[in-house]
Amino acid sequence: MSVHLTTNPTLIDIARTEKVDLAQTAAQFAIARSGSVFNFLPFRTKDVWEWTEQFTLEDASSQYRALNEEPTRGSGTQKEMQFGMSIMSDRYQLERLLARRPEGQKNKAVELQIKAAGFGFLYNRDFIKGSSLDNPREFDGLQSLFSSHLVADQTMDTGNIAGAALSLETLNEAMDRVRGGTSIIVMSKSMKRKFQRASETAGVGGEFIQQDKDQFGRPQPTYNGIPLVTIEDVRNADTILGYDEVSTFAGAANSDSTSIYLLNLGEQGFYGAQQFDPMIINHGVVAGTINVDSTDLEWTCSLGVGHDQVGVRIGGISDLAIIA
Repeated sequence: MSVHLTTNPTLIDIARTEKVDLAQTAAQFAIARSGSVFNFLPFRTKDVWEWTEQFTLEDASSQYRALNEEPTRGSGTQKEMQFGMSIMSDRYQLERLLARRPEGQKNKAVELQIKAAGFGFLYNRDFIKGSSLDNPREFDGLQSLFSSHLVADQTMDTGNIAGAALSLETLNEAMDRVRGGTSIIVMSKSMKRKFQRASETAGVGGEFIQQDKDQFGRPQPTYNGIPLVTIEDVRNADTILGYDEVSTFAGAANSDSTSIYLLNLGEQGFYGAQQFDPMIINHGVVAGTINVDSTDLEWTCSLGVGHDQVGVRIGGISDLAIIA
């Protein structure tokens, strides 16, 4: 990519620099390849199970004073947001004699890659849909964080209770609301195709929608230089951000719209979190089993955000072509 978003490393950066454990590095790459968001989302390593993000709101009240006048104490507000880790875990087992044979070792390596990719798909889903209220084992994704941590002004709609087409005017307004600037725009593959069609439509997208390449050489569309990042489910399904949401318009009830998310990434923006890199734990023969060699793959991870204005959700988007 020609766009450099943050000095914080992505999972791809981590995998490229840490070469001590080749199996672990391969697992990191398998996770990173499973979703476009891993090309951009910075990850922080936090040696804690729960943590707090604290920041000062831009509501400080300061005043001038005259010569020889006592200063008046101003005011300001601090806000805290709580986050927690989640443990992804999977196990591979094989009869120990088979596990020692060359084909057994090859099969084990392949299976661990598949399980690591499964972690990536699970993170993709919970990046959007994760809810610790619905499942305490999950971390909170964008839908939950926008409801609980970001201020109400950061959630927009298309201006119609029944849903409407996304307009570039609404999109540009949303970009102006993202504190620190928009790093990526997250959407379904269906919405990405609408952007591509808009680029071919006179008077709509034009030169604002272009093509780049991601870190694996895959096509990466951009809008005004901002990457359009798609969220895929297992087997390349486009179901995580389907047209099955209730609109963000007040009083809406129809479940036939989708959302896009404009996110700032980095120090005070959105970031991925992990306690440690994905771990491969070889147990050998497990007690209580008959000659079964067991290996676990685990990743303790989450999603965090450093400020309550570093993203915008546009909801109520109908399955219609983008307009100017």
